Amino acid sequence: MGHEAMGAGALTARLNGLTVGRERAGRVELALGLGFHEPGGPLLAVCATAGGAGASTLAVLVATQAARESRAAVLACDTGGPTAGLARHVGVESRLSLGELAEGVESGKRIGGEVFAHGPDGLRVVGAGPRFRASGSAAGVEAVLAQARAAHGLGVVDCGTIQREAGQVAFELATHRAWIVTANPHGVPAAERVLAQVVQGRVPEAIVARGGAGGRAPMRELRRLAERRGAPLILLPELPAKQAPISRAAAERGQGALAALGGWLRR
Repeated sequence: MGHEAMGAGALTARLNGLTVGRERAGRVELALGLGFHEPGGPLLAVCATAGGAGASTLAVLVATQAARESRAAVLACDTGGPTAGLARHVGVESRLSLGELAEGVESGKRIGGEVFAHGPDGLRVVGAGPRFRASGSAAGVEAVLAQARAAHGLGVVDCGTIQREAGQVAFELATHRAWIVTANPHGVPAAERVLAQVVQGRVPEAIVARGGAGGRAPMRELRRLAERRGAPLILLPELPAKQAPISRAAAERGQGALAALGGWLRR
């Protein structure tokens, strides 16, 4: 791709002009209701209630499964940071981070090369390697995400613990918010403290309880947490340990949770 001005119009052209990445022939092996076939679909913010809760894991599981099922393009992106969790779990890195794209929109500087990295099944990825500098203003990130949503059947943003400004912008723009909770006796109280600080608006929320080490949290506590938020409780089982990139077997193990998320995203 040649050099061009990276203003808002140029970015929109790139977002709409790239192909999904492969011919979709034959029957989808595992259909879980995550097929999105028209641009302008949901924008899902995946938010962790504690570091290491698994926001990147959930974001990648949803996005890769949606890419398998969707005729429209699907985007997965993160909001930057030193761990590069999204890129690690997908297995590809984009050259530019979300913040760096936002800087391009604001400045109109010339940026060559592709906007996205290409993950499995044509998934588009904006997930760079480790970044220690927070880049891009709130206005620039908002412009990129608004254009990205218009060009994709589903957009999934790994917001981590929402500490960076880009994550806060994605949180506000999202049409749906999934809170991931570590389903053990320590994870649920931590989630309660976090969610007590977040005003619940009109954006649909889901509580995703991820199994893991440290013992199981009582289901009653998880249900109460979800009920207080007016959110469905979705159980994600413990996945194969430390897999990066995430395998298709992980999606198969988590297919019940993914199917529940697919139904919820269509509300």
